[in-house]
Amino acid sequence: MQGNRIGYIYVFLAAAFFAIIGVLGKNVISAGIAPLDLIILQYAATIVIMLCYFVFKDIKLLKLTKRELKVIIIQGIIGSSGTTLFFYLALERVNAGIASMLLFTHPVLISIYFLISKTKKINLINNSALLLAIMGSIMVINIFAFNIATTPVIGLLFGLLSSASYAFFNIYAEIEFKDAKPLVTTFYTSGVILLTTLIVNPGFLRFDFVITREIAFYIFELSVISGILPVVFLYKGIGIVGADKASIVATVELPITILLAYVILGEQMSLIQVIGIFLIISSIILLQSENNILLWLKRLKRSE
Repeated sequence: MQGNRIGYIYVFLAAAFFAIIGVLGKNVISAGIAPLDLIILQYAATIVIMLCYFVFKDIKLLKLTKRELKVIIIQGIIGSSGTTLFFYLALERVNAGIASMLLFTHPVLISIYFLISKTKKINLINNSALLLAIMGSIMVINIFAFNIATTPVIGLLFGLLSSASYAFFNIYAEIEFKDAKPLVTTFYTSGVILLTTLIVNPGFLRFDFVITREIAFYIFELSVISGILPVVFLYKGIGIVGADKASIVATVELPITILLAYVILGEQMSLIQVIGIFLIISSIILLQSENNILLWLKRLKRSE
């Protein structure tokens, strides 16, 4: 019980740090750095920072077996790079709300995987929490303003691919990274993201941007707050509570992003978004109380 609570806290912290990307990333992009260029700069900084850490701590920690390297490369290309690149490609063609909503359909894909593979039992509480999280997500990003007639199909496709990649990331993390060291995994997957993005965006090498002190500081913040810490916390959380529950808790990233945008950027927040935030928080509380609810239901059944 206590272990599960810690797992939920890890995933919540990961979501909170991921949410900061919206605020910091918006500042950097507004300063003239293209999204794909930003990814390269962020992960290059991430690798430098983490390499300094391992040199100070123990460089031998980075030694991997052939199997470990293979697993990390698969996760880095399909899970990490796939999620990041497809999401940014979706952002170029549809608005941020639609792209985010499509990304956060990944808990449904994870639940479908476990149902088909029968590797994990999905109970009524899990399904109820999933439904609350999806309904809340729809309200938070105000999906009701969505106009299908003016939305490019390719943008929707990229959004769904980002969701599938994120679902793979969570499932693969639970299957292959239970005993892995999160910092080591983050270091290598960051390297894979960097190389993959350079291949997709070779124009970066023209360096058609200017790095000011302010932009450099924002990139450093993104590297640590949104590139290292959330990934480490997410791996730890998935290792404790599992990919299905972690993916539902991770939807709290949406309301946190809305709240940050409201407080820091001065963006407006509607009543329907407030209701959505309440539903997402309710889904997390429901998951956290799962053991107590199941115990109560068993006692109720015995007394009948």
